[in-house]
Amino acid sequence: MIDEFSPDVSRLPLKFYFDNLFTGFNILHYLKQRGYDGTGTIRDNRIPKSCPLLAKNIFSKSQKRGDFISAIDKEDGIIIVKWLDNNAVSVASTCHGVTPLPK
Repeated sequence: MIDEFSPDVSRLPLKFYFDNLFTGFNILHYLKQRGYDGTGTIRDNRIPKSCPLLAKNIFSKSQKRGDFISAIDKEDGIIIVKWLDNNAVSVASTCHGVTPLPK
């Protein structure tokens, strides 16, 4: 679909946002190669096995809601942030960094 954009649309600074059904490293890499950015929640089974955030016990019992950790794939420029909500939530992005919001 992205390859079928008209020349007028393909020059726009578009950013795509996905839910966890569509987010994966392959689509984020594909978008980045074509000059677009993407962000979305990502399922653990779609995070590369080499990523240190994939460990099940990444958060200790002493950590509280709102705590987060991050990792970056320097080759593709994809950042993954995992934070504690009621459960651990993971987000992958090619355009947003790790900047927590103030309380």
